[in-house]
Amino acid sequence: MPMPEELRSEYMHRAGVTPAQLEDSLGHFAVAEVNARTTGLEPADIEAARVSVRQVQADTVIISAKYNEMARTSRRDAREVATAEELATDRQLLDELIADEYRLTNPFGKHEGKGETINKVLSGTIRPEAFGRGGFEALETQLQVHGVGKPVTVVLHGRFYMRGSGLVRYARSGKRGWRSLTGQYRTTHAFILRDGRWMISASQMTRVPEETTFAFEGEKE
Repeated sequence: MPMPEELRSEYMHRAGVTPAQLEDSLGHFAVAEVNARTTGLEPADIEAARVSVRQVQADTVIISAKYNEMARTSRRDAREVATAEELATDRQLLDELIADEYRLTNPFGKHEGKGETINKVLSGTIRPEAFGRGGFEALETQLQVHGVGKPVTVVLHGRFYMRGSGLVRYARSGKRGWRSLTGQYRTTHAFILRDGRWMISASQMTRVPEETTFAFEGEKE
C-alpha cells in the first residue's frame, strides 16, 4: 500500500522535518541528458518513473526521520518506544518500499540484507544530527531510466553529506559506542518496477576522502 499523504505529514511533524528540509535531503533526481536522449522511452514515462522512485526515497527518509527523533528524545532504541501497532505499520510500509532481494554494501564493506536494513531504520541508531542542509543533505542526484517500451529499472547516482553518528559494537572489545559518520558519501541505488510498484533493490555507499591525493593515469584520451 502507498504511504497515505496524511501519514507522511504526521510523521514529518513528529520528526520535526519541514518540507524544505525533506527537499534538501532528497535532491531533484534529474535524469541524465544522455540517458533521456538514448533510452527510447517516452518523456512522460521517464518523468513518471522519476517521480515514483523519488517518492520511494522520500517515504524511506520520512520513516527514518521519525524513528531517529524517537530514539534521540528517549535515548533508547526506538523499537522499545514505538507501540506494537505503529511498528507493524511501519515494517509493512518499509517491506513494500524495499525489495526482498535488497542488498546494501555499506561504506565499510559490509553486505546487509533487507531485514538488517529495516531493523536499522526502525532502531534509529544511524543518526543524522538533522535532516536537510548541514545534517543529511543531497549534494548531487542523477538518474538513469531503463526499459523496453516502458521504464522498469532506475539507477540513482548521488552524493550526500551527513553530519551524525551511528551506534556500533566493536568486534575486538565487544564494547558499544557512538562512532562519527560525518562526511560525504557517493551512492548508487537501483530501483525496480514489480507488481505495479517501484521499490529499491540494491544500494552501495562509498565514503568520499576529504582530500584526493591521486588520479589514475590513462583515463583521458
